[in-house]
Amino acid sequence: MRPMMMRLIRTWWRKPQAHFGSHDVLQDTRHALRLQAKRPLFTAAAILTLALAIGASTSMFSVVRSVLLAPLSYQNPDALVMIWGELRARGVMNWTASPPEYGDYQGLGSYQEVASIVPMRLALTSGGEAEQVQVGSVSHNFFKVLSSPFFLGRPFVEEDIEPLLNPPEAGGAPPEMSVVLGYGLWQRRWGGDSGVVGRSVDIAGRPMTGVGILPPDYSRLLPAAAGVGRDVELFVAAPVPVTRVPRRNVGYRIVARLKPGVTPLQAQGEMDAHWTRMRQD
Repeated sequence: MRPMMMRLIRTWWRKPQAHFGSHDVLQDTRHALRLQAKRPLFTAAAILTLALAIGASTSMFSVVRSVLLAPLSYQNPDALVMIWGELRARGVMNWTASPPEYGDYQGLGSYQEVASIVPMRLALTSGGEAEQVQVGSVSHNFFKVLSSPFFLGRPFVEEDIEPLLNPPEAGGAPPEMSVVLGYGLWQRRWGGDSGVVGRSVDIAGRPMTGVGILPPDYSRLLPAAAGVGRDVELFVAAPVPVTRVPRRNVGYRIVARLKPGVTPLQAQGEMDAHWTRMRQD
């Protein structure tokens, strides 16, 4: 029995070696090409199906890599949190904040710093064809909280919003705002001119001072519920009117950085205690 099995194994091993020679491979390839030439519609459909499958797989991998695999471009991202309100009676779990609530959160002990962003759109007409761009109106410390890198210039500082704290006199020109540009917008509208940083640029018909350029690979990976897309290309520094608007004026997305040693669970406990006091008041 054993010698017979060995002969069978040797026979099986020899046959593939003899069958799959280079001549046979070329012959099979030519035969396959002739068959494909005779059925052009089937061949085109097969190629198109393969192309679509490969393209979809590549796109999906790119999304998974950027969202799940690639490291965030922020320092110590584990300390970053979003702060949301809740309207449990209406089933709303991600309620945006009002300026007075932003002021409340700044006074809590769990957070090293608290920042805000409000998404909007602007029409750019200068420096090229008119286009709508995604804009983020942010508190002066937004990039500081995220620890965002910069390609040129600097992040916003508190001095950038000081001219906006007092409204102009009747008939007076509005104060000049400070802006940070995304790399793509900077290349597209200003041709990569480094002189944009530090000088006045016309944005939406209003002069604004360019203070910084974000790097080309910069991503704003905020949760989808924040409604702040990754395609925000223009950031404007604006004061948050903590004392001048009522609490029902919501719309601010709050990003915070936890103090060293503070866990999200501890921060949640402090937030629960804060809102218990608010309901009592």
